[in-house]
Amino acid sequence: MKTEVTVTGKTYDEALTKALLELGTTSERLEVSVLEQGSAGLLGFIGSKPWKLRAVLKTEPIRQESQTDEPASEEPVAEEAVKAEEVIPVAESGAEAPEEVREVEETVVTAEEETAVTVPEAPKENKKLGSETGITAALEAGKSSGTAFLRELFATLKLEAEIESDSRAAEKALFFRVRGENLGALIGKRGQTLDALQYLLGHVVNRQQDAFLRVKLDIGSYREKQENKLRGFARNAARRVKQSGKSLALDPMTPNERRIIHAALQRDRYVTTHSEGEGEKRHVVITLRKDADRQKKEESIK
Repeated sequence: MKTEVTVTGKTYDEALTKALLELGTTSERLEVSVLEQGSAGLLGFIGSKPWKLRAVLKTEPIRQESQTDEPASEEPVAEEAVKAEEVIPVAESGAEAPEEVREVEETVVTAEEETAVTVPEAPKENKKLGSETGITAALEAGKSSGTAFLRELFATLKLEAEIESDSRAAEKALFFRVRGENLGALIGKRGQTLDALQYLLGHVVNRQQDAFLRVKLDIGSYREKQENKLRGFARNAARRVKQSGKSLALDPMTPNERRIIHAALQRDRYVTTHSEGEGEKRHVVITLRKDADRQKKEESIK
């Protein structure tokens, strides 16, 4: 029969449950020591670490039988119980508590008040973004807070990366570019993890601002490469629509991918784009403009 096991789990409770099942016992009969403390990691999976526990069955002490069969003498406790009841007065409803009790209650309240800590809210910048000076100050503050957040993130994940940032005052936008090795986990499937990080970064940048700043994050030039691919794909799809004269529904895409398709064909004189569907099935449809034939004839005459 096993008396000791080493188990791992995503949480402490999960690892403990495994130990109980393997040893076939209850938690009261186990001595548990934590070998490695787990962590959920960023976004629940990046840099996560399982819990590692060692569980040992407690040794039950040998019970010694009493050498005498005489029952233990019963001590008179009735009188003491009565005396104890006489010492503690029962206050009637609405009656004032004894002075000693009031002092204890006041002491407890005072201790609770001393331990209560009021955390003041961080003061917000009171600069208006309407002026050029206010916009510049907000962008500089956003670059500073955003860069600090990314550096702390990479330090936590033990990743080395270079962070570049720039701004466009006219668009009230900030751009962060990250370069380094082994950053694929921060991009994720179809850039979903990257989108989540961009959302968090935008929250960090805007929490101390009086107005909203657009924030864009790119890691390993993923967005730049992806945008070039999508633009080329959009042009090829539009060419097929022009040749066939029939509408073309593209595969479902993320909101960011759909925006790139719309922007790539926005100035095309022969096709138009719109989105259809809901949720994960939302996609772009490319349609030939109604006046496309007339425009082609005018161009051929010219």
